[in-house]
Parts: sequence; C-alpha cells; structure tokens
Amino acid sequence: NLTYDRGLIVSYGFDFGLDVFGEVVNGNGIGEAHERLFDSDNYKNFALRLSQSLGPLRIGGFGYRGKEETRVQKTNEVTMIGPDATLSLPKFEFNLQYLYRKDTVGYDRPLGQGPTQTEFKGGFLEALFLPHGDRSRWLFTALYNRIDSNVDLYDYETITLSASHVLARNLRLVFEATHDLISHKPRFTAGIVSAF
Repeated sequence: NLTYDRGLIVSYGFDFGLDVFGEVVNGNGIGEAHERLFDSDNYKNFALRLSQSLGPLRIGGFGYRGKEETRVQKTNEVTMIGPDATLSLPKFEFNLQYLYRKDTVGYDRPLGQGPTQTEFKGGFLEALFLPHGDRSRWLFTALYNRIDSNVDLYDYETITLSASHVLARNLRLVFEATHDLISHKPRFTAGIVSAF
C-alpha cells in the first residue's frame, strides 16, 4: 500500500510547468511498529512522478520499482508504471489514470497455487461538475474504476455517481451510489464528512 510508505520525498517545480517528485521509501506501508522498527526488511523502493501543465491540461506519469520480503520468505520485485491526465475547466474537471503493476511473487497466493507472478492493469475515468465553479457548494462526480489481473480474485469494475454539498467549511453532506459491474451488486452511501 503506497499510501502509508515511509521515506524521503524530494520535489521541484520548474518555471515552464514541469513538476518532479522523487521518493525513496521503505516499501511496507504503515503496519505495526514491532519493537519500534517501521521497516520489515533492508530494501528501499524508488518512485518518480513527473507532471507537466499545459494551460488547462496536465499530463503526468508515475514509476515505482522496489523489492520486499513476502510472508513465504521470498523476495518480491514490484514494478508500477502509468500515465495520468487532468483537464480543468471553469465548471468541469476530467481525470484519467492508468497503472500497470507486476509482482514477481504471486500476490497473497499460497505457495504452489496460482501464477508465480501477478500482473494488474487498471485505472479510472472521473468527471467532476461544479455548477458555480470554485464557489460551488455542490459537487457532482461520475467515476469509472477497472482493474484486470491474471488472478480473477482481484478483478474489479465499478461505476459511481455522487453528489456532495458543503454545509460549512469543515462539514459536507455526501450521497453516493455505486454499481459493481462484476458482482452486479449496488451500494448506496449517505453521510456527513467533517474535519477539525
């Protein structure tokens, strides 16, 4: 899980709209700190993110390479790479991202079962509508997610529609409907999001 990797990030923005982010991380997510050790092996993983702004369009790319020890005492080599883009207009924003991931050791597979390596190909398409631009109290979102893997267990495909209304600076009402295109099951969510 890249969300909680610990490490060092260096970034730099150029005058011509290019942003560069480099990372060296421990590669094992947040997890518990057994005996105050936040790294479960000696490997360090590397990531590079490039993003170029061209007026209302931003295009970018992400690459990640590293190693990690698995639960079955094997070294897994992880590679991730993919492009992304955002088009920002006064009342609309469109986002898309594609990511390819390859693990040399089968992802969460018992030894001897399934493929020896796991590959994921996936991404999302998102459209945002703000009726009054950046002063809107309402935000409407349409989102399509898809993941294809050589292990069917990890395949995922959904469509989501949501509406949110800002009640106060730190308080938002949210309504969301998601349809799973693989299991054909709908999911509905309504609630309040707050931050203090």
